[in-house]
Amino acid sequence: MNEKSPDKHSKIKSFKCIECQLVFPESSRFQDKSVCVTCVAEAGYKAVAENDKSGEQVVDVMPRIAEQKAFIDNKSSANDVKKTVKPELRSIPAVAGENNTKKELIKGNTMIQETDWLTIPTGDFLMGSPDVDEESDERLHAVTVSEFKMLKTAVSFEQFDQFCEETGREKYSDCKWGRANRPVVFVSYWDAVDYAKWISDLTGWECRLPTEAEWEYACRAGTQTPYYTGNSITTAQANYDGSSPHLMVATGISRQKTMPTATFAENPWGLFEMHGNVYEWCASEYDHSYSGSEQIDASLDRSNDVPRVLRGGSWNTRLEALRSAARIQSKPQNRSNEWGFRLVRVD
Repeated sequence: MNEKSPDKHSKIKSFKCIECQLVFPESSRFQDKSVCVTCVAEAGYKAVAENDKSGEQVVDVMPRIAEQKAFIDNKSSANDVKKTVKPELRSIPAVAGENNTKKELIKGNTMIQETDWLTIPTGDFLMGSPDVDEESDERLHAVTVSEFKMLKTAVSFEQFDQFCEETGREKYSDCKWGRANRPVVFVSYWDAVDYAKWISDLTGWECRLPTEAEWEYACRAGTQTPYYTGNSITTAQANYDGSSPHLMVATGISRQKTMPTATFAENPWGLFEMHGNVYEWCASEYDHSYSGSEQIDASLDRSNDVPRVLRGGSWNTRLEALRSAARIQSKPQNRSNEWGFRLVRVD
């Protein structure tokens, strides 16, 4: 596995619209002009749907000529560049109504939508394990968590690949398992942080990695057993190495790869694959004794290379690693084909 510099491709390709003076990703540029598609639409263009040869609906931008000419004429004294916006046809995503804001248009162009989030309620829980035979870094202690939103699934290749295309980053290997809605792997902690910032900048959402406390609280979903399924879990309920014998569970299967997101039944709060499939990066520094770091987002200091926490177990781990309280740690620049991530929102 090759490690890559977390800052190598950190600059997002963008442009500044000469009309609204806002900064947008290249995907929101109208043709090759320095104007966003929303300003062009507001100036007298309308989205017209028709069917292409395959029968699927496409949307073209059609000009209302007189109004568009008036728009350009009114702006000509301010900036001659604006005259170059011509009433040519171009396929763009449909605008869902004339009153859409620019931010709504951009949200519609991202692979993460409002329906992909679940609200996790404010609450108290016991974090860690009550079993003295478990790992020494799982001290049981009370934690209060404030309400937040969490993605129902880990971030997929399809979602992360869009980020790579927009920012000029190299796409990571899928180990020949398939991309699409399988969870992205080989992402470092800083890759996940960069993705969260990119989504935040585009949409106005406040996205980040979950703190370790938020992750365990969401995973447990009101349960206090080792797994949200109870005292045990099987390979019919999660993706892990079930070929190793275990006292609590009959030997299962070992798939030797990730499975698409939302393959297995969700937990009581509606979150998929919180146990198994891929370990998920948490925002918090690893703290063996649980002295408070588990409730803090450590992603704001890029120079801080203290190990971060990963949770949930993976397709390649034994059953014990899937427990709600189980923890591992790694340097934030490290990568693995067992590691992915999901986001939370706090707006």
